[in-house]
Amino acid sequence: MRYAALLLLAAVAGCAAPQNATTAAAGSPGERIVDAALSAGTPDVAIRVSSGLLAQDPKNVGLLMRQANAYIMTGNRAAAADDYRRVLTIQPGLETAELGLGKLLIATDPHGAQVVYQGILARQPRNAEALSNLGVALDLQGQHDAAQKSYREALVITPNAVPVRQNLGLSLAVSGNPEEAVQILGQLAREGDNDRRVRDNLAMALALTGRTDEADKMLREELSPADAEKALAAYSQLAANTAPAAGPAIGPVTQ
Repeated sequence: MRYAALLLLAAVAGCAAPQNATTAAAGSPGERIVDAALSAGTPDVAIRVSSGLLAQDPKNVGLLMRQANAYIMTGNRAAAADDYRRVLTIQPGLETAELGLGKLLIATDPHGAQVVYQGILARQPRNAEALSNLGVALDLQGQHDAAQKSYREALVITPNAVPVRQNLGLSLAVSGNPEEAVQILGQLAREGDNDRRVRDNLAMALALTGRTDEADKMLREELSPADAEKALAAYSQLAANTAPAAGPAIGPVTQ
């Protein structure tokens, strides 16, 4: 669980919120009304319209995808997942629905998300998004070696993908390889994308290697002194509970 709490901070980068789930550029007049409501930031209107239309046409994939997107905007992830599942009973293997469902499952059912992504990869072994998000799902189940393999396969396809590199670095840091994590996250920080999550994760990796002064300095660029101290204390606890892959224990407290 200590890993899950940390990983989810970065997972959103490699596992962004489901895309606007309109599957067709145009569509029926009703679908265009739903699209307009979504574009206007009024998902409740979109849900009312799509629900009414789906009562008459329950197998309309375009409407179901749009309704799923509206539910996501309102925070009703369970309803959105149900819509994606309905889509997949009508049109099995629809990639946009599978990816959307997997993203919704990651936080609450990482094994379910794993199954979804593995299904995609059985058909499309070079799908970088599925590989990356499969890595997140595996990491959340403590399968760090398999997760890192998945991230590295994604990076063969998209070598400059910042979210994948970030999640690989975080996975390495908390699974006993913080030195390699520092190399990966440090390079991301030097590239200057000004991503606070990268710097926060780099600070954690530095702390796990015992470079607490550097970690503290980096944290204080974003946090108050008190909050920086709390973060360092949390990283020390993580180090105490993290078994290194090989060699001496990592961090200021030995295993």
